[in-house]
Amino acid sequence: MNIIEGGREYVLKKIQMKRLKEKNNILLVVIAVIFGISYETDFFIQKMRPCISIWRILLAAGVMFIVLKYLNQIDYERVLDKLNSINIKKYPQKNIWLVGTCVTFTTYMICFLAYYPGVGTNDFLNILNSPSGLANQFPVCYCALVDLVKQFGLYINHMNVAIAIFAICHMLLLSIFMGDWLEWMSKHKVPPIICLVTCGYFCLSPTIIQSSYFVTRDILWAAALISLVLISYDIIMENSISKIEIIKMIISILCVLLLRNNGMYVILPWMIIICVLGKISKKAKIIMICVVLVGILIPKYMEKDWGVEHLFKETVGIPLYQVSSVVVNNEEITEEEKEFIDSIMSSESIKANFTVGTLDPIKWNSEFHTEFLEENKIEFLSIWFKMLPKHFKTFVKSYLEITRGFWSPTPGDFSAYYTILTMENSEWLVDVVQTLNINAYNLYDEVPGMHIWGGD
Repeated sequence: MNIIEGGREYVLKKIQMKRLKEKNNILLVVIAVIFGISYETDFFIQKMRPCISIWRILLAAGVMFIVLKYLNQIDYERVLDKLNSINIKKYPQKNIWLVGTCVTFTTYMICFLAYYPGVGTNDFLNILNSPSGLANQFPVCYCALVDLVKQFGLYINHMNVAIAIFAICHMLLLSIFMGDWLEWMSKHKVPPIICLVTCGYFCLSPTIIQSSYFVTRDILWAAALISLVLISYDIIMENSISKIEIIKMIISILCVLLLRNNGMYVILPWMIIICVLGKISKKAKIIMICVVLVGILIPKYMEKDWGVEHLFKETVGIPLYQVSSVVVNNEEITEEEKEFIDSIMSSESIKANFTVGTLDPIKWNSEFHTEFLEENKIEFLSIWFKMLPKHFKTFVKSYLEITRGFWSPTPGDFSAYYTILTMENSEWLVDVVQTLNINAYNLYDEVPGMHIWGGD
């Protein structure tokens, strides 16, 4: 009887393993095919391919499947045992967060001295010039923060110092996030050698180093998202969350909600998933929900206080880009459609200012009639819906162009401005420099590893 039961258990285990292997192969195939499609589509969107080829998709998917299959067959437990056996003297088991934070921050400070007072985008400089005036385009809390930098710079009569302090605070916060990631890895028994290699990557990667003194909201927003992923793992996989992790969660949620207007669309689905899948206390859930509500209501209150009116052209950026693509391609449109589009911006101006992947040169152009679009919102949506079936391929392609950063497996251009600028480069910049008394500007000096707007 024992032999029969043992044999049955062995057969059932074999069947279970076979089914698990089949499900795993299906998952690998799906991932490989998605990669193949996105990879080939990316080349087509960038006009490096005349058309999308099924054979190239299958080839890319096949290569990716082989790579994933090989990685899936590695005995990771054995690898981890070998890595754990590497003896590293004076490894900071207890203070890895503090050591990681200090090491990364010191590295960033050394590099920052070469690019004093830091690097900022065109958006940052525009907000610095008129914080309340641009709160309808950028997060109002970020605009308030930049306004604080501006007021401090005016108070001490040295804007470069104010920007430098802002950049140093940015570097410190990013280093704290990275130190926390290292502590999380150590707590989850990641081999010390891997933790040290990761810390080395944080310190030596040109992209991360440049991002540290790159004073823009997106860097800390991305760092907060990574921290939320790690917290989510602890909540869902380990069904626990400590008091210190609750504090980290609060900080991460507020960063995601306050540093980008679209942060709400990330946090709300995340909160639902955590409430459904995470076995945490009711108290922790209530705290999380309250923090999310505060993070949503604070910008609303500030917008009301500042008198911020959101522009419709910001809401319909993708539809505007799609319509512009139709105009640029000289596709056939009705007289009604042409007349309405010309009322927003003339076809000649659209063609002259159209830039693949961004609507900014059009929607912020002096010839763009924002008031007309604000007064005719329903009419614009009606025109867009009428054009959709007739120009479906163009609409799909232009949608992929403007959302490329979300699905493309290849990196896009990383553009930046120095906050040290010259007066010759831009007319609007002259007003900024004269008004804020910012000195010694050199806009187009290249930051290593970055593509600078306006370059040649």
